[in-house]
Amino acid sequence: MRILEKMGIRKCPQAENLDKYIEKLINGQNLQSTSCIKAIGSFLRKPKEITEDDLRNPIKTYQTTYDFLKTDIERYRHQNIKYECF
Repeated sequence: MRILEKMGIRKCPQAENLDKYIEKLINGQNLQSTSCIKAIGSFLRKPKEITEDDLRNPIKTYQTTYDFLKTDIERYRHQNIKYECF
C-alpha cells in the first residue's frame, strides 16, 4: 500500500479494493500460522509420537517437509526447551 501511496493512487477505488484483498490474505495467513504453531506446540508439550498426518497443515503452510519439522520438534524435545520458546 505504501507503493500505491507513493504513486499517488492510494485513494482510487481499485487501490481500496486491493487494500481489502491484501488485508484478507494477511488475516488468513495469520490464522493459518497460529493454527500451525498450536499443532507443533502440542508435540512439544506432550511427548506423543510425531505423525506426518498430524503435521500436514504445518507442512503445507510453511512449505517444508515432514522430516524437517519432525527433526526440529525432536531437537526441541532433546534440548528440553520449553514449548513457549517455540
